[in-house]
Amino acid sequence: MDNNMEFPEGIFAKAPADQAPDFVKGKIQIKLDEAISWLKSKQDSGEQWVSLDVKEGRSGKWYAAVNTWKPKGEKGMAPSNIPAVADEDMPW
Repeated sequence: MDNNMEFPEGIFAKAPADQAPDFVKGKIQIKLDEAISWLKSKQDSGEQWVSLDVKEGRSGKWYAAVNTWKPKGEKGMAPSNIPAVADEDMPW
């Protein structure tokens, strides 16, 4: 395990319940007061995005970890798999 791994505060990943249908791949639980405080601290430090990876530990327990990868020389860039959409293209 990565010794520098950062865990999101107030955000928890869990395996789907045994009774869950096949299209349910996992469960994310968010403790609002902790998560909002943690996300605010990220924003205050200049972050525009927080990426999380859902992982499975050796014990079989699922968890969320902060993905700290950043493209070289492009601070604050949106993840490349999220298309940019102009405001006028939004349906609302």
